[in-house]
Amino acid sequence: MILQIYSIIHTLIGLIAIFAALVVVLGLVGGKRLDGWTKWFLITADVATLAELLRETKQHHGNYEKTHGTHNWWDWYAPCMSARQNGSSPKEAAAAARYMEER
Repeated sequence: MILQIYSIIHTLIGLIAIFAALVVVLGLVGGKRLDGWTKWFLITADVATLAELLRETKQHHGNYEKTHGTHNWWDWYAPCMSARQNGSSPKEAAAAARYMEER
């Protein structure tokens, strides 16, 4: 249920970002600077990207959590999300987060 709600919210934010981007592009083509719309595009695109990273990280963390003991989830999410933002594949990012095993 929560995943469905998350998916709906993520989709809506993505649609807002796409709509705002279209308005910004049309404004640029028409020679108008639309700072407000540009701001909304940047905010929603950033939120949508972060939401997708969180969803992906949650999936990998769920697999980790099934086989490992008690730990602080943020210690796992931080290196995993950082690795993804720096260009690592999902599998490489999950491996980067496994530094927890050495602690």
